[in-house]
Amino acid sequence: MAHRLFEGKEHAASYLKYRISPSTELIGQIINFVEKQKSRPLELAVDVGCGSGQGTVLLSKHFTAVVGTDVSPSQLEMALRYSQEPNITYKQCVAEELPFADSSVDLVTAMVAFHWFDRQRFLQEADRVLKPLGCLALLSYTLEMEISYGDCCTETLNQVCKEFYAALRPYRNSCLGERSIDLYSAAYKSLPYPEKEWQDSFWVRRRMPLSGYMGFAESFSSYQALLREDPERAKSLSRDICQRLMSIMKVESPETEVLVSVKYFYMLARKPQQELTNNFHWISNQVPISGRYLLWCSDSGRLHRMANLTFHVCEDQRLIYHTLHADIGQTVELGCDGAAPNQSVQWALQYRNPKAENLGLALINDETAAEEKVQPVKNRSSLRVTVDRSSYGIIYYCLEKNHQRCDVLRQFNIHLPVELIHRSVGESLELGCSGSSGRQPHLWRMDNSGMAGESHNNTLMFPSLTSSHSGLYVCKQDHVYRRYVYLYVCPEADPPAAAFFTRGENMTLQCGDRTRLGLVYWFMRSSRTVGRVSRVRNDQPDQVCLPDTTLVITNVSTGDSGEFWCVIMRDRQCVFTSRVLVTISEPEVVHHLVMYVLCIVVIMTMMSVTVAMIWRNVCSGRLTAEDVQAQAHWEHSAMANRLFEGKEHAASYWKYRLCPSELVERAVKFLEKQKSGPFELAVDVGCGSGQATVVLAKHFSSVIGTDVSPAQLDMAAQHSTMPNITYIECAAEKLPVPESSADLVTAGSAFHWFDGPSFLKEVDRVLKPGGCLAMFNFTHEMELSYPDCCQQSLLRVCDEFQGAIHPYWSHLLKDDVQNYFKAYTSIPYSEKEWHKEVRVRRSVPLSSYIGLVESFSSYQALRRADPQRADSLSRDVCQRLMSVMKVTSAETEVELTVKYYLVLASKPQL
Repeated sequence: MAHRLFEGKEHAASYLKYRISPSTELIGQIINFVEKQKSRPLELAVDVGCGSGQGTVLLSKHFTAVVGTDVSPSQLEMALRYSQEPNITYKQCVAEELPFADSSVDLVTAMVAFHWFDRQRFLQEADRVLKPLGCLALLSYTLEMEISYGDCCTETLNQVCKEFYAALRPYRNSCLGERSIDLYSAAYKSLPYPEKEWQDSFWVRRRMPLSGYMGFAESFSSYQALLREDPERAKSLSRDICQRLMSIMKVESPETEVLVSVKYFYMLARKPQQELTNNFHWISNQVPISGRYLLWCSDSGRLHRMANLTFHVCEDQRLIYHTLHADIGQTVELGCDGAAPNQSVQWALQYRNPKAENLGLALINDETAAEEKVQPVKNRSSLRVTVDRSSYGIIYYCLEKNHQRCDVLRQFNIHLPVELIHRSVGESLELGCSGSSGRQPHLWRMDNSGMAGESHNNTLMFPSLTSSHSGLYVCKQDHVYRRYVYLYVCPEADPPAAAFFTRGENMTLQCGDRTRLGLVYWFMRSSRTVGRVSRVRNDQPDQVCLPDTTLVITNVSTGDSGEFWCVIMRDRQCVFTSRVLVTISEPEVVHHLVMYVLCIVVIMTMMSVTVAMIWRNVCSGRLTAEDVQAQAHWEHSAMANRLFEGKEHAASYWKYRLCPSELVERAVKFLEKQKSGPFELAVDVGCGSGQATVVLAKHFSSVIGTDVSPAQLDMAAQHSTMPNITYIECAAEKLPVPESSADLVTAGSAFHWFDGPSFLKEVDRVLKPGGCLAMFNFTHEMELSYPDCCQQSLLRVCDEFQGAIHPYWSHLLKDDVQNYFKAYTSIPYSEKEWHKEVRVRRSVPLSSYIGLVESFSSYQALRRADPQRADSLSRDVCQRLMSVMKVTSAETEVELTVKYYLVLASKPQL
């Protein structure tokens, strides 16, 4: 029986904040074991008992997909907040019933979790889901932990820690036994895999505040048990231990950093290669008992075993209906995802036959799939169907099996697509319904509200439409749906506006300023629609674009002439409509030539006058401040774009730049002091590849990230999975945001590239009263540290690295701290804060520190000037640092400390 001890939200938050996750070196041991018998790409890893997901994230860069599972909703909620990797998903389930098909997983891990499972059942379940040659990795740590601090007596510190563990021992869960390592060792010995490894000592070291170590110990299940039984005693014990440790260390703050060493142990095992037998599955209501059967046949009196058969009797299954609409020739995907945890699925189809009482099922397997024009995909969890006319007469079934028992039966019906028709109030309408002559008449039904009336000669008639006629209409005959129509009945529109275009031009039509009322749809009545109003559809991606408020058709032709209708829908009712009468004419070559010559003459004249005026002002010393400011603005924007527009540089930015989420959270808290939520809009200016933009997204209904670099924005869009984020290319001094609309404007490591006064003026324009501005940047005073290594030697090498690229700094970065402080003093807001030093610490691979420096504009400038020298410098610095650290891998983790400065200001309330 699995144990559920980690479900509280506070405990889950403590887990995420304080737990010491396995190191990248330990994960590397697991991946090396996997790759001994399996080559990349590795498809699927499953982290069972994933908790708050620290270990799950470490697997993500090695696998196409990673799934973390846990029984605790609170832990999974915390994991979702922590994870930003697009290839990670989380599922709630018990470890003994994993929602994966047989032989579908490359790696199953359980990191500090296996001891909570029903261990025998879990090992059987892991064997079921693992592919042949797939691997199982179980790891955990002992309480033989060590903390050290400078020249302080380590033995005395650890004696206090042992007393802490001893006080918690009576509350240790019985399922852990005397030593949890013995449980893992027994599992290792009992596992019948010939290839396996056991390691009882692997040290993982982390630098953290003393308070972080205390939080780590308080996340133990034994401490949580004491906390539930006697909260006062638990908190008193924790405070006492912390005070004693601080006394030995001779420090006054629990934020003083210590080195914590945790002793991990692990077992690795590989499922052997084996020959898989074919099982034929069927859905049947004729077999009384579910189970496996043998199929025999007789040949001249001799019996021959033909195959194994498994029958599934769905007695009390949930039958779930799905309806899809698709055109002939279209490919649709029917999905079985989202059901209760299941291991495998089986597809079948049934041909509709009104004359037959007993409709049989035809099994879909690899042999019959091509004949039925279907293709099972994603380990058969989906079925891809190429629609033809016969598809509308087929019912598709998906049987989801949970441990070989029938769990869910899904039924899919494919119907004709829905037609969208627009009409005005008071107009008449006839809806026809074509089809073969059948035993029953054509019947029209409105949505789910009952019959709209029996058709007359297959036609439904509306003498005078009203707004209440809006809705979905369905025509059905002989159990087959013949037509779906969604009717929009709108208020009568004003007289149409006129618009003129020439063949070959791009046509843009605006819907006006009422788009906030609801959803926007465009319809057209032209020669293409034979007088009938139909939906403008994006069925030609190169030609038609439908943003929220605008209709764009590129390379228009005379056939596009006609009346275009903009319709705004809210709550399934039409609330606004407008019309534009478009005329597309043939180009007149002579006319265009004359206009071309006239334009050139006008432009040349204007340029001559402008140059003369500028020359006169320069000669007379009357070049205005506005002229200088405009020139400076152009230089700033051009330089920022030029420095960060490369795709490789943008990728480096995304991969290596630190995201100081602490500073973003501090900005949000500063905003919360000024005004209460909920907060609607945040604008991240100079967002780069969008790391800080993503952090903002969980606090605001909508977030806009802006940048002048298309490459940076493209990288941000690729890695963003948050539906409330929009990225826009624009200059920082001209934000596409209405006045007094933003709750927060941020500029992270970007303000120095802007025209400062113009940007601050623009921020004042877009901020709401009480809205806030946050600007931050980092200095190059970075620090590297590594356990038992001379920090001064590391810093010396880093300083030489910075010194080598210093000559390539942009002049805009000179005295950048002072420039931010000047901006702070110039902001005319009474409520503002200046933080000169905010330290941000991260544990990163040494290669990531090198990548961070390589993303600097100064290093990129050196690379453009002398690529060979830049690469040589980077390699040399990395080798020297590895030599000082006495390691051989650039993936060794170091602690990186970056010093930031921060400006916060709040626009006064009206």
